[in-house]
Amino acid sequence: MSFVVFVSLRTLTSQPRYFFDEAGIVETARNFATDGKLDIMVSPNIFSGYSHLFNATGYTVSLPLALIFKLSHVNLVSGRLMMLAWLLIALWSIFYVVRVFWGQPAGLYATALVASFAPFYGNGMQIMGEIPGFVFLIWGLYQLIQKQNFKLTGLLFGLSAISKPSMYILLLPSFLIYLYFFEENKLQKLKDFIIGCIGPIALFFILIVPNIFSSKNWIEIINLYRNPFDSPSLFNNVISNIQTYWNHSTIIYFGLLLIVITSFIFKNYQLTEIKFRKLYFFTFIYITFLIIYFLRSPGWFRYLLPLELLTLIFLYPILSIGKKRLGLYITIFLILLNIGQLFLFRGDVRDTSPQDTASYITNLKQSVGIINALEVSSLIPTEQRYQIVKYVGVPELGFNPLLIKDPFRTQLIVFKSADNAMVVPHQNILDTYYQPLNQIGSYRIYQLKSVEKQP
Repeated sequence: MSFVVFVSLRTLTSQPRYFFDEAGIVETARNFATDGKLDIMVSPNIFSGYSHLFNATGYTVSLPLALIFKLSHVNLVSGRLMMLAWLLIALWSIFYVVRVFWGQPAGLYATALVASFAPFYGNGMQIMGEIPGFVFLIWGLYQLIQKQNFKLTGLLFGLSAISKPSMYILLLPSFLIYLYFFEENKLQKLKDFIIGCIGPIALFFILIVPNIFSSKNWIEIINLYRNPFDSPSLFNNVISNIQTYWNHSTIIYFGLLLIVITSFIFKNYQLTEIKFRKLYFFTFIYITFLIIYFLRSPGWFRYLLPLELLTLIFLYPILSIGKKRLGLYITIFLILLNIGQLFLFRGDVRDTSPQDTASYITNLKQSVGIINALEVSSLIPTEQRYQIVKYVGVPELGFNPLLIKDPFRTQLIVFKSADNAMVVPHQNILDTYYQPLNQIGSYRIYQLKSVEKQP
């Protein structure tokens, strides 16, 4: 635990870099704390109205964060500290559940493998739903396999599913397949599962859908989930990902581990207790769904995080079946390898330019138009800013500030990079009415020209 706190605190707000999707959670949590809406404010007191389409992280993250903001103020430090608490809860949960299944040494080694794994911090410290969802997944597996409590399993899988729907909604079809092959009295157990999961899922939609009785809202949700990546061809995504990533280090690393683990499971299958057969089968179905979902995506590796964590958790217990020394040697080697990567070759970027830009603009105390830079706008007072936001697969939220007419033009314009697709078509307006003021990292800040310099 101390190791995790040390690794996290030394780059609390700089690594991983504060980024667009994370900022959406901060924005909606702030607005829920002040206005009771899990929505993005696009101009003072005006909301987007599309909260049902962009809320990709559930209330298990946004509501606790909203409470923190209500009791203190909006800041990145509070959000990251909340995620550090989730990391510690995740590690304790892994240790406890693995210890119950396989004993204390297995619990310690599983915890060490996860705690030394760089993406555990790269994804887990971002204010997102991956780690909270994984915590509910672990406890759901415990209730399903160890306790056979299907109502609690439903509740926990439901909470996991709404924490990060893109990753954990796949638990629901995985459960149905598991139920078909491994459980008796299927209808009663399915009924109990539904009773457990329907509450968390219903609350999720009640909170994010503007009008729960609007068929238009539900059609938009269905269309988004049919193609959440706004890709012309999901089949082309699959082919492209296979061609691009088959030799990627992450794919090779976990591919080899999964091959080894799977071979050990099949080799010792006849000697395996029924509860472990159930556990391995459920996990196999779930990670198969994850791989398919990843292949359909534009190649976003964060979708593989549950697969990676489950692989690390299962590694020592499975390799130790009849060969404890081999399992121990491989586990220790991988822990040392993970630590080396964590401190020497960590892949996520260290950067503070989003919050530095937000602080600079806030101190100017001028109206500002922000073009698709939610990681900046989410840290600026709402009464000061106007913005346009574009999520993949979602209509544009707000109004392009460059198109605001006199005398209502904002004093400042902020956007990221020189070839911003929302700026280039209106470059003449930017050049005519604004002049460069500053640049912080990749964020360009323009100021309204004086009346004398305007045409």
